[in-house]
Amino acid sequence: MELARLLRERGIETAVYSIEAVDSAKSDLLINQSDLVGFGYPVYGSDLPQPMKDFIEDLSPIQSKPAFVYCTQWLWSGDGARTGASFLRPKGFKTFWGEHFLMPNNVTVSVIRLPYTNDRSKLETVLARAGTRLRRFAAKVVAGRPFRRGFDPVSYLLGCVQRVPFRRVYRRPVFFARCRKRALRRTIWPLSWKTSSPSPPATAW
Repeated sequence: MELARLLRERGIETAVYSIEAVDSAKSDLLINQSDLVGFGYPVYGSDLPQPMKDFIEDLSPIQSKPAFVYCTQWLWSGDGARTGASFLRPKGFKTFWGEHFLMPNNVTVSVIRLPYTNDRSKLETVLARAGTRLRRFAAKVVAGRPFRRGFDPVSYLLGCVQRVPFRRVYRRPVFFARCRKRALRRTIWPLSWKTSSPSPPATAW
């Protein structure tokens, strides 16, 4: 994972974990052993994907744990990172950093026609811009300079333009609603990521 590599290069010991690869007990242990925790995910309608919501819900409360949140998006999300921070706040996390990264569209089947290409030459510009923003974000985290993109009122309103109708029309499949085990739920829904350092000084999700 590129962000983890950048943090390591700048002296922060970092490890990466998928939320599908660890249970709640392991996650709580990793968080307690770390000074900093990061959460990353793709946005869906300027909202968290369901697996990430379930994962955060299962976490045990913790006292004032520093955190950063980042999300990937195709066009714009408004406040995708702030939304993640709002889910983390009741669990005791303090989000000092938040960022959005524009990435190429990876949806090949959609109700509406979306531009899609797998031509690497056409993706280079988007990926290069994302890389520049990623390096700047890592530098801010390492320097301890709080930075929270999309946490302002205007971004919140832009996020609501997508999130409110998305939540109204979003319906889980029947087989998912009947599923009782969260581990199975996470295998049904798209992959989300977290990074964590198994020992101090820092952890990134």
